[in-house]
Amino acid sequence: ELEEPGPLIAWLEELRARALATATRARRLVAVRSFYRWRSLERPERSDPAAKLPALPLLRSLPHCLLPSDVDALLAERADLTG
Repeated sequence: ELEEPGPLIAWLEELRARALATATRARRLVAVRSFYRWRSLERPERSDPAAKLPALPLLRSLPHCLLPSDVDALLAERADLTG
């Protein structure tokens, strides 16, 4: 039995409309994909509509760097502690 991804796409659009964070939507999509993958293994006659869905891009930001003055302060504090 073939299933179309239309309802899943509508669900993803609803999540986006509710202004959920991209990471939250991606986690939920992974859970749905995992369910359908499991179901297709348990019941091969059923299709996997989630396989047709695109992945949500996650932009990873770079970590914040310490300023040179912060590093100097940390080193000075460490030097005070070690005597």
